[in-house]
Amino acid sequence: MFDKTDSECGAGKRISVLCDKKKLLELLAELEHDRWARWQKHVHAVCEHRPDGSLLIPSDRVKGWERQINTTYFDLSEKEQISDQEEAYRTIHLLESLGMEF
Repeated sequence: MFDKTDSECGAGKRISVLCDKKKLLELLAELEHDRWARWQKHVHAVCEHRPDGSLLIPSDRVKGWERQINTTYFDLSEKEQISDQEEAYRTIHLLESLGMEF
């Protein structure tokens, strides 16, 4: 997908960004940063804020997150799978905004 010439990529069309590795990399990196920032907001919201500026993660959260870390996607609960699907949809939406059709 990235080794096409400009004419094969259809210069001037929305899909042509897929032929530009750097542009696609930047768009995906921005999406990943947004995902990470949402996660950090959640983590900070559920943690205890200590006077020294550190965060204390409640033990029930640690236990739950460790379970999720060690669980395959297909073994997650339906609610957890839906949460992951919502994140994946953001990537699909970005690709669709570039002109890809599924």
